[in-house]
Amino acid sequence: MNKSIVLVVVLMFALALGAGMVAGKLSARAPLAAPTVETGTLSDELKLSADQQRQMQRIWEQMQAVSQRCVEDARKVQREQDQALEAMLTPEQLAKWSKITTQSASDVSVLDAKRKEALDTAIKRTNALLDESQRKKYNQLIRNRLGPGGGLQGLTQNMERF
Repeated sequence: MNKSIVLVVVLMFALALGAGMVAGKLSARAPLAAPTVETGTLSDELKLSADQQRQMQRIWEQMQAVSQRCVEDARKVQREQDQALEAMLTPEQLAKWSKITTQSASDVSVLDAKRKEALDTAIKRTNALLDESQRKKYNQLIRNRLGPGGGLQGLTQNMERF
């Protein structure tokens, strides 16, 4: 079999495998929905004042917007990588493929860290609005919503620091 055909088949297999892995990582980073504090259980359980409700709504809408932008930017990074990869089917360009893959993974990691930072900041700002009783209930609600280990590593394990 011709070496170029084998190389193209191997490269396309690696591309498909890599695209599947990145798609899985991106789908795991889907943004959290902003809680509805005006009429939802969060407001009731924490017994929020009207002012606290408005402030919390702003905090979480801002966090959701940052999270959504990060997901969109991560998808853009992936599309750009895929387009670059399609153009690199010759053996000489195989080294560039590795470099692009590494940079894209780094870019997605930066965006994910930004999203996690926005969530941490929103939780801290929310906790600052609450009295001690509200804070305890709120932290338990966050743990319940994120589940054990949370979708965000370390967040629920360090909840008391907020």
